[in-house]
Amino acid sequence: MALDVTKICRICLESDKISFDMYTSFYEKRNILYSDMLAKCTQIKPHIEDGLPQLICNDCGRQLKRAYTFNLQCDESDKRLKLMLAKSEIKGNALSNGLVKDELDFGDIKCDNGLGANMELLTLDETAGDIRNIKLEPLLNNDDNDSTWDADDDNIMLEEIKIKKAELENVELKPKKKRGRKKRVYLEGEDRPLPESKLPHQCDVCGKVLSTKSNLKAHKLCHTDLRPFLCSDCPATFRGHSALFQHKKIHTGETPYHCDFCPKQFSRRTGLVNHIRMHKGEKLYSCDICFKTFVQSAQLSIHMKRHKGDKPYLCQVCGKGFPIKAELKVHQRIHNGEKPYSCHLCTKTFATSGNLSIHVRIHNKEVRYNCKECQRGFVTCSSYNVHLKRHKGQRDYHCECGKTFYTSSALKQHKVVHTGEKKYQCKICDRKFTQSSHLSRHFRRDHVKPNAPMPSSDHFKLIVQENKEVLNILDTAIQKIDQTMNGAVKCEGT
Repeated sequence: MALDVTKICRICLESDKISFDMYTSFYEKRNILYSDMLAKCTQIKPHIEDGLPQLICNDCGRQLKRAYTFNLQCDESDKRLKLMLAKSEIKGNALSNGLVKDELDFGDIKCDNGLGANMELLTLDETAGDIRNIKLEPLLNNDDNDSTWDADDDNIMLEEIKIKKAELENVELKPKKKRGRKKRVYLEGEDRPLPESKLPHQCDVCGKVLSTKSNLKAHKLCHTDLRPFLCSDCPATFRGHSALFQHKKIHTGETPYHCDFCPKQFSRRTGLVNHIRMHKGEKLYSCDICFKTFVQSAQLSIHMKRHKGDKPYLCQVCGKGFPIKAELKVHQRIHNGEKPYSCHLCTKTFATSGNLSIHVRIHNKEVRYNCKECQRGFVTCSSYNVHLKRHKGQRDYHCECGKTFYTSSALKQHKVVHTGEKKYQCKICDRKFTQSSHLSRHFRRDHVKPNAPMPSSDHFKLIVQENKEVLNILDTAIQKIDQTMNGAVKCEGT
């Protein structure tokens, strides 16, 4: 059975999965192509001209990213260990090369049979590592008449030892007094009172009962504006020590919690638990109004603010309100033009990391949404929803002229036809157009050679910003002319 190398995955050899080209697809987090990751993690050396499949499915790509991340972690740990060994001093149990010589003094020894005895001692030869039997010469001679040892001396010493032992047994030793308070003796069945530190303590503000006095003291901080725990690296403040401890992991970059399904790492265990719920599809928190479910309770709280219409965070430029401060911060990038997230494959920049992730999926051609009616695939959820509207014929956006459109952006582009504004200009011939698609059609027809690839719109498109002051002056002049024409104007001959 012949395999179609243009449709199967290089790793699992299956063709019924969502796949993408590993020679052009980019892993944005590690700044590396999938083909290079495969070469570094395995003995396979893929090449674009080897005639083998160039696709890799989503499942194999996920496993490849995990393996590559694991290899990087191993290399980093090895480098850190070598650096630590190079800086530290290694201290061992150094032994001298010579033999250990102990001076032994046995005194005068006389055996029971009256003969000289040979004593055997075991010593460790630390240079060779074996045990040898070393015989010592007898210290006493049975022919030696100068010995002063007498058998009666043994009897005298034994008698003295017995007397001293009897004296010690007759002496009554006084018991030592223990320091501290005496323990109270409780009768059988009597309840022992709990110490004050373990009694339940109740908050006088909200009525919450806590187990210890220290927990009650820490709880009362939530009813005040006090944040006594300060971060030494940034101006952040916290109500408790545990929150400060978790915050410091942001500065140190410590991420001890790893996901088993993807290469993501987290500094807090709660972040990992919530992340794994996303993989498993566990949404424990649901809205009572619209029955929408969420992974985290904080997401549900923000969602409820949208139902209530609470928008305490207002933009100082346009006055638009937002339920949380993070959304206001992202919105303000529209006014200041800040786009901190840039693509590694092209020159485009984005205001949010989510938009960057969606853009990288377009480069990798990661199809995540498939239409059940026409089996067409889409990269983003927004394009998939617009496609579903086309099947249903749902045109929600209406113009004053009667025309309807599927999206608000299409309606906005259409309204330029009524205003006559031409803000899209060709960089080559300076010709202006009302629609961006008209400019692209003009460039393809008049400036691109036949059968040549179409370049990016940045090469030929220029967006012209109209001068509002000039337009206001022109409108004022036109109004004055109309007033003059409608009034009584006398000619010179009358």
